[in-house]
Amino acid sequence: MNASNNSHNPQNYEILIQKAHLIAIEFMNKAYCPYSHFQVGAALIAESGLIIGGYNIENSSYGATVCAERTALWSALTQTSERKFWGIVILTNNETPTPPCGLCRQTLIEFCDLSLKIFLGNKHSLKQFGTLGDFLPFPFDPKQLSTSS
Repeated sequence: MNASNNSHNPQNYEILIQKAHLIAIEFMNKAYCPYSHFQVGAALIAESGLIIGGYNIENSSYGATVCAERTALWSALTQTSERKFWGIVILTNNETPTPPCGLCRQTLIEFCDLSLKIFLGNKHSLKQFGTLGDFLPFPFDPKQLSTSS
């Protein structure tokens, strides 16, 4: 796991985003994608400033493939005590930014607030494209499972 720990406040978010961009590049370069050759790297930014990277891992059965966003989240949940996340950087080699897939959006909503900032780009550029709420405006989340009378 590659992580950077920086306590932060609104004044140094830009530095934190730049560090997350570099970590996502590093992880994208490690992607295991022998079938699609579509490298994806992600860096999940915890509210504490910890940055946790992940990359896509393909499988010959395709259904067992795991996206970079989810490997970053699973690493955060299993290898740290972080449970509150501020943003996520998602990179590919495409010129056009690639948004998280539906399964990743649904998985993120389980552990992240709708205000999670989503940054998309490639090795050369990065831009905030909105929040998780923008990407998943009507989520099915744990609140849906609460019982009501």
